Amino acid sequence: MKLDRLLYGILAWRVKHVSNKNFLFFVSFLIGIVGGLAAVTLKLAVHFIHHATSEWSPVAEN
Repeated sequence: MKLDRLLYGILAWRVKHVSNKNFLFFVSFLIGIVGGLAAVTLKLAVHFIHHATSEWSPVAEN
């Protein structure tokens, strides 16, 4: 219940102080940053797995 009270307080503050348009911009920016970080993480993981399977295998390509 403490979490509910905290979330309600944040929501009430947001309604009083931040317009819907600005809130939408902020949430869109946040989702874009998180999505970009997820894409970079996935790219690095795929690169590492490719490197690990091709360079460390006994039948490595030259």
